[in-house]
Amino acid sequence: MKKIFLLILFNCFQLVCYSQIDRKLNSPRELTLQFIEDYKKWNDFAFANGKEELTIEENYKKEVIRKYCLPNKKFQNISFGSESSHCPLKEKIVSESTRTNVSVVATTYKDSKLGLEEKFEYHYVKVDGRWYLSEVYYIDGNGKYEGL
Repeated sequence: MKKIFLLILFNCFQLVCYSQIDRKLNSPRELTLQFIEDYKKWNDFAFANGKEELTIEENYKKEVIRKYCLPNKKFQNISFGSESSHCPLKEKIVSESTRTNVSVVATTYKDSKLGLEEKFEYHYVKVDGRWYLSEVYYIDGNGKYEGL
């Protein structure tokens, strides 16, 4: 019962955020910061409730993919853990590049406790006046890897 209540509460919170996305978040920078925050919330929720894998996958589609991406977005296998891959306290924007309908926002994730530094690129497309997240890439010395 407690897990069902938490799932309903989490979904209601996200619906409120979703209804506000068009009004408040109108730049790739703002979307990136909000995505990082939402992903962290989703990761923490998934880690705490990870036993119901189908529920977690559907929740990911609803709360992360559908909120930021175009409706036909195909996503990678989901993963979550005790440490989120994205965290507003550890991930900062380091550069932005925007052209008419395409934008790339680069971030660096630093965890001083673990001596960890990771790089990400958030790629956006603008459709009908709204920015959509097309992919998040993890970057290392060997290349870029899709992360959504």
